[in-house]
Amino acid sequence: MKSKKDLFAGLLHTAKIFIVLAFVFSLVSCKSAKKNVVQKQVLRGMIYDWANTPIGSVELTLTSSTDSKFSKTVFSDMTGRFDFGYILPGSYTLTGYVADYEDIYENFNFIDSRQILYIRTASNTQLLEKAYEALGENKFDEAESYIKRANELKHSDMKTLFYEALLNFEKGNFDNALRILSLLEKKDASNIAVLIFAADIYQYEKKDSITALKYLKKAALFSDDSEIQKRIKILENEGEK
Repeated sequence: MKSKKDLFAGLLHTAKIFIVLAFVFSLVSCKSAKKNVVQKQVLRGMIYDWANTPIGSVELTLTSSTDSKFSKTVFSDMTGRFDFGYILPGSYTLTGYVADYEDIYENFNFIDSRQILYIRTASNTQLLEKAYEALGENKFDEAESYIKRANELKHSDMKTLFYEALLNFEKGNFDNALRILSLLEKKDASNIAVLIFAADIYQYEKKDSITALKYLKKAALFSDDSEIQKRIKILENEGEK
């Protein structure tokens, strides 16, 4: 039979074991907790236009989908690069603005700093180039969409309106095309392309040689193109018959 002294020594030894185990468990728990803490990561990116040319001075604002208080704004540099610094991984919205380009609006999930944002946006000219390509392929709905977007960038811009007239012409809406060309003529009475375009519609589509001749004579005031003079003589001769 163990003495009281032996029993006390055994209990003390057991208590020491529990203390050591508790200490080890606490260390493991702390290390595990540190591993589970979400670390902030650097968010970087670049912004280009549709010709892959970097765009500088773009005002970019980052907001969080889960934290309404979070908002950070930076500007892209001359190489198109931008850096939001250290942020928590999560779901974000990136908005951007720069003159003469479409606004930027991107939703994305940020994971870590290995993720680089590549943003592309279009200028008014690039949208109209796409519209021209679409018209050449008779993709009128697509062309109309590009022209509408271009018009939102530069409302009633001369070039945009001209493409709108071209779209109406291709769709067979000659009266609408002429209405737009009339607006353009009021903005710039010396625009050769507008005057010739109107003359073409009146001569070949509306079969109105008198009005076509009027527009050709207007064009001749601002151009010495021999083709314009030839067309004027042909229409004048036809009128004399």
